[in-house]
Amino acid sequence: MRLTRANVSRLQLPEGKSDLIVFDDALPGFGVRIRSGGKRVWIAQYRLGTKQRRINLGNVEAVDPDEAWKLAKATLAKVHLGSDPQAEKGDARARAAITFGAVGERYLSYAKGRLKPRSYEEVERHLTRHWAPLRGLQLHKVTRANVASRLNEIAKDHGPFAANRSRASLSAMFSWAMRQGEVDSNPVIGTGRATEEVSRDHVITEVELSAIWKACREDDEEVGALTVAEINVGAALWTIPRSRTKNSLEHEVPPCSGRTRVRTHNQ
Repeated sequence: MRLTRANVSRLQLPEGKSDLIVFDDALPGFGVRIRSGGKRVWIAQYRLGTKQRRINLGNVEAVDPDEAWKLAKATLAKVHLGSDPQAEKGDARARAAITFGAVGERYLSYAKGRLKPRSYEEVERHLTRHWAPLRGLQLHKVTRANVASRLNEIAKDHGPFAANRSRASLSAMFSWAMRQGEVDSNPVIGTGRATEEVSRDHVITEVELSAIWKACREDDEEVGALTVAEINVGAALWTIPRSRTKNSLEHEVPPCSGRTRVRTHNQ
């Protein structure tokens, strides 16, 4: 029988049966499956080794017989070339379930036990808010262009530093997903930072601050207005400019044990 629309419409389930498959005479392996309840679908059936495989090509009402025939022919051609269309379809469904949002949730569960609370809150905000537009995309379909475009939007709406932090969080998530085998590459690689961040030249350590404090007597106001520029770390010297001293003289305050030694001079 040729599986034309007219012929298929006349097919009926034999009494007592809940399933019937009828194959096309012109293309072996191309058929229509009729099930109780009236559902009718096109199928391609093939053998792979000792196993019988069957793949659904679409509903009879939705797919034209000529189109179903072409799909079946292409499917069966893949089998002759050594492929397994049914396995490929299953893999495609599995990959479709690996969305940015789903992987992001799994990554956050992983990160929660490894990051400090404040760091975790920042990463969570980046992935769930700043990268929310990518949530529905399949992870392997997130491209470098997607990332770069969204980074520009984050920089515009939240500032360049927020974009940099969001970029770092996203890269960490993709690196983790690669280790889990859920994606093959990290699309963040190759994108640029919104701004270059320069570290401060020097931040006063607790040891240095303690030495400064011990070197002071009742100079509360002078210490309160202390700036990094007034500290010479190499010489272990604090120089208070005349604009901030009570007697309008520049003070040099070296750290020392016991009584504080203050040198005063005019300039």
